[in-house]
Amino acid sequence: AGMIISGAYVGDKFSPLSDTTNLAAAVAETGLFDHVTAMVSSTGPTLVIALILYTIMGLNIDASAYDPTVAQSIQDAFRGAFVISPVLLIPIIVVIVMSVSPSPLPPRPSS
Repeated sequence: AGMIISGAYVGDKFSPLSDTTNLAAAVAETGLFDHVTAMVSSTGPTLVIALILYTIMGLNIDASAYDPTVAQSIQDAFRGAFVISPVLLIPIIVVIVMSVSPSPLPPRPSS
């Protein structure tokens, strides 16, 4: 659960689609990617520390009790409930391309 929450936290902070990231950038009247870049100094070390700790914890797990049929049954349940296809990557690719492409709008005049 800790790994999932850590990943969700970091993903929320760095995502250009995140409502809190967009709101913070808008309130500070700065560019979205300037805001994300500024957050790297505080969120980046947290990510690195979490990755190191979870790697150490993962290397110390006793895998003798691992039952691969449990993972297979979970995968089969997902395949039965959802259509999993590479086509699902198209929205992610569109967001990335639109995020890095230059804006066609002129810059706003400063007051």
